[in-house]
Amino acid sequence: TQYYWGPSVSISAQALLYGPAMGLRIVAFICFGLLYISTTSPEEMTAGLRAVGMPLTPSIALSLAFRLVPTLAETAGTVMQAQRARGLDVDSGNALARVKRTAPVIVPTLGYALRSADDLTRALETRGLGAAKSRSEYRTHQFGGGDVVAVALCLAVAVLCIWLRAGLGIGEALPRL
Repeated sequence: TQYYWGPSVSISAQALLYGPAMGLRIVAFICFGLLYISTTSPEEMTAGLRAVGMPLTPSIALSLAFRLVPTLAETAGTVMQAQRARGLDVDSGNALARVKRTAPVIVPTLGYALRSADDLTRALETRGLGAAKSRSEYRTHQFGGGDVVAVALCLAVAVLCIWLRAGLGIGEALPRL
């Protein structure tokens, strides 16, 4: 079914189904990501990644990336307040004008991020990250009952989604490209 909007734009019924489905997927990923970040400390995340066999350097890099997100958000807020105190108005005008006026906020925030990444790199090198072949862990985490429940729940949801898609035909309306 084709819906026409104007002389040259046509929208299919499949496109009308595909758009909200992709939007809901993005919202679900963002919600689960925020839930994970807000409930798991970077130390726990590093220990968990190490427990499943991820090498030390990538696991520390991943946990540091999650650790620096709130720091960068706080820095951007501080820079925004400083720029507003100097007379920068980023809230008025259309969307394009507001995006153009955020450059005085983005540049100092990016500079801070690069400086802190350089400091962090030097601190990790000074402490000998990756110097030893084997590493002793201060805390070891065992796979417990809560972990079994969480994995079972995730598997049940995955099986339910596959059954809904394959068995009942509920899910993506368009074929894979």
